[in-house]
Amino acid sequence: MDKPIISYVIPCYNCETSIIDTVESIKYTHEEAMQAKEKESQWPNIEIILVNDGSTDATGIILEYLKQEYSNVRVIDNGKNLGRGCSRNKGNEAAEADIIAVLDSDDIHVADRTNEILSVFEEETKAEVFYSSFYIKNLDTNDIDLKVAGRIDREFLQKTGQFKIGHSTVAYKKKTIQTFPYSEDKNHDDWAMLWTMFSHGVKFTYSEKPLVTYTFTNKGRANEFIPGKQESILRKKQQIMEPYFKGESDVSK
Repeated sequence: MDKPIISYVIPCYNCETSIIDTVESIKYTHEEAMQAKEKESQWPNIEIILVNDGSTDATGIILEYLKQEYSNVRVIDNGKNLGRGCSRNKGNEAAEADIIAVLDSDDIHVADRTNEILSVFEEETKAEVFYSSFYIKNLDTNDIDLKVAGRIDREFLQKTGQFKIGHSTVAYKKKTIQTFPYSEDKNHDDWAMLWTMFSHGVKFTYSEKPLVTYTFTNKGRANEFIPGKQESILRKKQQIMEPYFKGESDVSK
């Protein structure tokens, strides 16, 4: 395979029921878009790196199947559970493309995200991080909600510690993520990475097109609402952000 045009890095932990759909959604949405444009598919030059993070179900077997099925799929095995941040760092380091896209192992492409990412980076040459609108689907009720991407709201960020960015919609330049890798704190890996980039003046850009569907179950989200857990996380985030918003930091605004 020639140097890939984009690398997808997907951490995988006990995702035997979803990972095939996730990988194939990248392929099929891209190929459908290329057929509609009467262009040759670039699928062979899209690299997919699956990082097995100590799965205890049949995930490892399925990843090997995907590796055999598709020549552009690579598998990294952590050997034990190290967390998403560490898994993403390993996958990003192994990625051969200059642009790396995030996707979780239970989320689905609903549009040709590959060419949208590449087009935006080509148009906005100074941008280093991309994100987009996305859908959220409750698999228990089949309810679907649309979250529209917009500029980072500094006031909202300061109050809530939230970027309002769906992390499975994020893509970044490899040189940028090498400078600002993921935290290996299992509770804050994606937030800490985005905050570090933002506070150091990294340029973010976005598309209002919904490109990904997040899927969840009520049972899967239950732990996010343990009394006191979110409050303690927010306090920690606000402590980290306080010097920046007070103007005590010398990083770019």
